[in-house]
Amino acid sequence: MALRIFIGSKSENSHEVAQQQEIIEVLKTQEFPVDIYVLLNFFVRQVTEIDCAIFTSSGPVILELKSMRGEIYGELNNDWKVVKKDGEDFAFKNLLQQLKIERSKFNQSLVDSVSPLMPLVPPYKLQNTEAWGYFKQGSKYKGSITKNDVTWFDFVTPDTLLSKMTFSNAQVHYPNEIIEKFIDDLNLMELESDVLRFKEGTEHLEIAPEPESEEEPEPLAVMFSLLGSSLTRSDIQLFAKAKQIPEGPQRIRGVAGSGKTMLLCQRAAYMHMLHPEWDIALVFFTQSLYHEIEEKVRESISRLGGTWNPRKLRILHTWGGVKRDGLFSVIRDFHHAEKIDFKTIPYGPPPEKLAYLARNLLSETSIFPMFDAILIDEGQDVIIEKTQLLYEKKQPVLWLAYQALRPVNPESPELRRLVWAYDEYQCTSTQKIPTSLELFGNDPAFQSFFSGKDRSGAQKSIIMKKCCRTPSNILVAAHVMGMGLLFKDGMLAGPTTKEEWEALGYEVDGAFKPRQEIVLTRPDKNSRNILSRAYPGYPFVGFNASFTSKREEYVFLAQSIEKMIHEDFLDPMRQLLIIPLNYSRENLRVLAEELKKKAINYYNVTAPAINQMDYTSRENIPEKFREEFAVSVSSVHRAKGNESDVVFVTDLEKIAQNESDVNLRNQLFIAMTRARGVVRISGINEYPLYSELRQAIQSGNSVKFTYNGKPKISRSCIDDFSEGYQEELKIR
Repeated sequence: MALRIFIGSKSENSHEVAQQQEIIEVLKTQEFPVDIYVLLNFFVRQVTEIDCAIFTSSGPVILELKSMRGEIYGELNNDWKVVKKDGEDFAFKNLLQQLKIERSKFNQSLVDSVSPLMPLVPPYKLQNTEAWGYFKQGSKYKGSITKNDVTWFDFVTPDTLLSKMTFSNAQVHYPNEIIEKFIDDLNLMELESDVLRFKEGTEHLEIAPEPESEEEPEPLAVMFSLLGSSLTRSDIQLFAKAKQIPEGPQRIRGVAGSGKTMLLCQRAAYMHMLHPEWDIALVFFTQSLYHEIEEKVRESISRLGGTWNPRKLRILHTWGGVKRDGLFSVIRDFHHAEKIDFKTIPYGPPPEKLAYLARNLLSETSIFPMFDAILIDEGQDVIIEKTQLLYEKKQPVLWLAYQALRPVNPESPELRRLVWAYDEYQCTSTQKIPTSLELFGNDPAFQSFFSGKDRSGAQKSIIMKKCCRTPSNILVAAHVMGMGLLFKDGMLAGPTTKEEWEALGYEVDGAFKPRQEIVLTRPDKNSRNILSRAYPGYPFVGFNASFTSKREEYVFLAQSIEKMIHEDFLDPMRQLLIIPLNYSRENLRVLAEELKKKAINYYNVTAPAINQMDYTSRENIPEKFREEFAVSVSSVHRAKGNESDVVFVTDLEKIAQNESDVNLRNQLFIAMTRARGVVRISGINEYPLYSELRQAIQSGNSVKFTYNGKPKISRSCIDDFSEGYQEELKIR
């Protein structure tokens, strides 16, 4: 196929001309099945110059040309350096940061040019451009950045360029006419010859200073390109731990965003591949998680090279519904037990209703073992505090699941594969986390369930304190607000021992004694979200309370979203989420009006269609959380377990008006920790709680507060029979 060369202007740097010619000569040695377009020395967005771009039907790659040879050292931040063969070294500006800017501007130009011709392709899919550093032959990259860290970045030389030109992650097919339209819009001239000329008067090659960009890009336009690969790497690292199949019960506790859901999905997939004859249930509480969990299981099984039999590995909501089976309904129907109308249950919150159903079933039916393994996510949401709902002083839902399991072997009938995970302080109805005694009673056979390792070497109780999802300063601010650490009358909820705080991933300075000062610091090692390190000074948590009316607040929200969609090219469905803390009909109506004025599609979670706020309960789709080309609008309860790059949390005044209510504060915690990158909080008027939030934001990764004594809600997860504390799940 043809090799076509286009140029914007002659390079003023002879080394670039030489390397451009070198690239052309390399490409000429390969027979490609498609036309190859080489673009040289052109500007995108009028201010950013690209040395070289190679465009095929599988997509573009831009090359930043460096006339250097040696060992190249460089990380996410600070300057890079090259060490020559003779040991001499010199610094040059951060290549990755430079490429981020060039790639962002290139992507913006590409979307502007070709998006009208490809209306069925979401704009975010047109931004999958590769961006590589091109160095002299013999150079080696000695830094730690890999394709797992930054999927679009690579280090190439003349001898490796062709081997990298695979574009295996291509999401769009670009016909020649689309590529040529983009080239036309860039005003590039096609060269008749594939031989470039050095600038007249040049006698030798030298390194020229890099041109400075005249315009700094908006951080959101580039920062999320790092995020996806960071989260993918975390998922891959979890996979090794997922292959540890415990012989009996196992409890997994962890901080919000630590990867518990992914771990359970991967483990369920691994069990299914290793033991296709097993009956496995993967259970969760939030109905809107159906799609996400199914996707994670499907991806994990695919990675293992297998196929999914949904009759043997079942994904079940905890109780089930009219159209979907749940763990409770499957067990009930298997035993031909009587159905109870959900509306007649004399308890309010869903966890209490479910506990009521489970307790009644246990009381009236002898449960027959049906499953070989049950894995329960969101375990905190099946826990209840009301003693009248307990079954023989045990938590009824977990005990029902345990009874429905087959023993691992006849010699140890108490050993059954019940694995459950729960989030620290992430339940909107209770803060209670039961000990082993409260789960399984005082039977001696169960007293070692949370202590040490089983015969396979798997820990019986593990802690995941490294947060993958949320940047550290968002998590710290969320803990500060959720637990009321800076509340005027003292801490409202949370751990009161150094051991418990360390289990949450903090370092503790001070003693939990009345009127003592405590400093909690979240170290970088426990924050695996790459954005915290790549943008150390970025305001991941934003707060705006300069509004005097709800409409004024929502006008500002709509303007912010409009900018992110049209200027930062964020995908509204996958990257943006609105969580109104006051999820009232009136607020939703005003919000819908302001979004409509900006032509922003919205999806009110569980609605039958986009741009629809009012609908009947019969029309709702409980498992649906997102819709193409629309920003999701969700209550806190529906948002649990879900996440987005940018989360807008509105109506903070609802929490501020009841600032000592721990469950309300916990809703704020849940909303904030849905963010993978940025959270923007807003409210109207002014309240003391707002000062707490401003102080929490300013604290960054370290917060100082005075401990005034036992908080309103306090608990410890140290078990009655455990020999020491839970083991940390160690992941790099």
